[in-house]
Amino acid sequence: MLSSQAEEENVTRYLLEIFWEIVNGIGEILRVDCMELIEDIMRDNQGAEEIMRIISPALDKKRAA
Repeated sequence: MLSSQAEEENVTRYLLEIFWEIVNGIGEILRVDCMELIEDIMRDNQGAEEIMRIISPALDKKRAA
């Protein structure tokens, strides 16, 4: 039986794979290089701050659970 930490890591890895499939699918539909776009956003401090502002509520809920 897997430990809860190992199970959580497996779920996290699975969700990240799904996330990147979605990102790549959107990139194909919009005909943009999503990886380049994400890298540009993360290089830009303001862009990274905006992303964190958007996802912070979800992260806070996750931490509180």
